[in-house]
Amino acid sequence: MLLLGLALASAAQASKPVEANLVGCVIGGAFYSVEPTIAYRISLPGDLDVAPFEGKQVAMHGKLMPGDRFVLADGEQPQVKAATCPVKALRLIKHNEVVDLRVAATHAASAGDHAGAADLIARAMAVLSPPSCDTFTDRAHILVLAGDLAAARKDLAIIKAHKKCNIDRRMNPLLLQDLGNALRDKGDRRAAVTALQLALAACDGDWCRPDIKKDLATAKKP
Repeated sequence: MLLLGLALASAAQASKPVEANLVGCVIGGAFYSVEPTIAYRISLPGDLDVAPFEGKQVAMHGKLMPGDRFVLADGEQPQVKAATCPVKALRLIKHNEVVDLRVAATHAASAGDHAGAADLIARAMAVLSPPSCDTFTDRAHILVLAGDLAAARKDLAIIKAHKKCNIDRRMNPLLLQDLGNALRDKGDRRAAVTALQLALAACDGDWCRPDIKKDLATAKKP
């Protein structure tokens, strides 16, 4: 009972608002809190108009609640830190936009909406230049689902060569694993093996390595 009580107390504490100082940018009418390697879209109260801060770096002091909801402390207002959002921060924010488009594109392709998926992934490819290798991976997966294996193999070659895609982040091994399994299901075992080998190289622990090895062994079977 003591352990249960401690667990419940810990959970309750985690659900409480915490005092926070956020620094980020207002882009597209939304505020993003930016940390060294990631940006979070923050949900603000409806009566807080951040439109005047569009494109600027701002700081806010208040309470951060579960679900990335934030309210300003009494008497506080957003404070401008810089007239323009720093380049690195803007890139992190755009990365969020890319991920949202990629997820939507993959969902559309899985549902059979190949035209919609093609439009969404094209938009994702255009946000950052060069696109990330993960964006190429998702596009290849979408192409496989649409039956265009030749185009998917071209994207796979780009991912393998690392020449036309951005690798400022570690490639997501699960995306490569999904691509490999999709290629295997379509009968292209050679390309499937390549994708799964890339997935294994990108995997950094036992949380992904056993499943990828299992799928790779299956893809290699005649």
